[in-house]
Amino acid sequence: MNNRSIVTGSFQTRILMYVGSLFLFLMLLISMTILFQWKSMLIEDQLNNSKDLTHAFSISVLDAMIYSGNSDDWSNVNLNNLLGEFMNKTPKINSIAVVDKDCRIISHSDLSKYNQICSDKYSKMANQTQDIVQAIYQHQVQGWIIESYHPIAVKGKRWGTLIIALEAETIREQIHNLYVKMLYYTLGIAAILLLSLNFLIGRVTGSLKSLVSHVDRINLESDEFVNRPVSNDEIGYLSQRFGALETRLTHSRNKLIDAQKQVFQAEKLASIGRLASGVAHEINNPLNGIRSCLYSINRNPSDQKKNEKYFNLIGEGITHIEFIVRKLLDYAREKPYSMIENEVNAIIKKTLELLEYRLNEKKISINLDLDPNLPLLASDAHSMMEVFMNILINSMDAVNDGGSIKVISRVKGNDHIEIIIEDDGCGISKDNLESIFDPFFTTKDPGEGTGLGLAVAMSIIEAHQGKIRIESKENEGTHFYLKFPLQRQKNKEINQ
Repeated sequence: MNNRSIVTGSFQTRILMYVGSLFLFLMLLISMTILFQWKSMLIEDQLNNSKDLTHAFSISVLDAMIYSGNSDDWSNVNLNNLLGEFMNKTPKINSIAVVDKDCRIISHSDLSKYNQICSDKYSKMANQTQDIVQAIYQHQVQGWIIESYHPIAVKGKRWGTLIIALEAETIREQIHNLYVKMLYYTLGIAAILLLSLNFLIGRVTGSLKSLVSHVDRINLESDEFVNRPVSNDEIGYLSQRFGALETRLTHSRNKLIDAQKQVFQAEKLASIGRLASGVAHEINNPLNGIRSCLYSINRNPSDQKKNEKYFNLIGEGITHIEFIVRKLLDYAREKPYSMIENEVNAIIKKTLELLEYRLNEKKISINLDLDPNLPLLASDAHSMMEVFMNILINSMDAVNDGGSIKVISRVKGNDHIEIIIEDDGCGISKDNLESIFDPFFTTKDPGEGTGLGLAVAMSIIEAHQGKIRIESKENEGTHFYLKFPLQRQKNKEINQ
């Protein structure tokens, strides 16, 4: 559950990061574009106002200069009074100056500037053109100002230049405030949209979490119905497809279970067939004895003492046959698997009893090294017997007459039971070792094996949450290692 939350959270975070970053970038780009447009409009408006103001006042200055005539004594022109009156009427003006053709100040709102030469680039530029020159810059004393240079000329005669400096700190403050407000608005709108986006993504990921939770609760072994999230969007469609997939998986699993049952039963029948010769001998011996007893009774029915002895021998023979048949039926009967606590050593011994005749026939010695303190194992006794039967038959086929098989049981690491089945047979080649558990793989001659025994054994061991490992060398023998966990749920029904 934690992994699922991490994945979903990471997905939601990534969407927020990518989409949020893109949206914030676009918002800032749009905001900056609007700001620059507003800034240009404000500055252009101020420049136009400054130009109109300068042009209007230049007419009065030109009239005053024309009224003074062509006298070179500009002090006779009462420009200072004219400049002072205009400044009083227009508070935003920082300074006014009138310069002659040589850029010498002939009148200035600051009398200390009188008769100085203006050497700045704007004055020189304005003195060389008949158009108005404007500049915005930060003055060392006056701060930010807008200067307008208006030529004073009439009929081709240049009288000089009118210079008016308007303060621009106010417009600068307006632009700064505009920047701050736009930034706040942008961040506010971005925050609202990101929260909305987070809410919408949360709805989507919430639907995905619900769907994942449903998928995690799917149990193909159970008939319990799990409600899937229903909606009329893509998540709902995905949920429907998951439902269809669940149905197909359940159908495929049922078919696989049927196929496994057929394979397991086929292997059982094959194993029973291989046991038939030994079982037939064990049944034929008491049958022959019974036949002999019946023959003797028929020959001398009046000998009560001998007949009683024969009847006892007949009863023993029938009991022995019944025992052999019951063991075969117990092994061959198909029944559901039920996990209960069993003694593994007892299952091993019972399996060896079924194989006793074949072991004696091939004079194979069985060495048992079974831990008497072996804990009980939650398992299905019938299926465990089938595992040991398949592996022991495989070992018996590999061992020559007079060979030996050793069976070891022990506790491994305090939480597992390990069963080791060793033989000194022909072994398995390295090329075949990797395929030994594949269904229908066999190295025996045709008709001597189905190639299903070890595959069935592995399937049963894995159903018990166990593991099987094999070590083998040619002409040196084979070791099978079976490992089963002790921590298991009891009385749990499993399907074969």
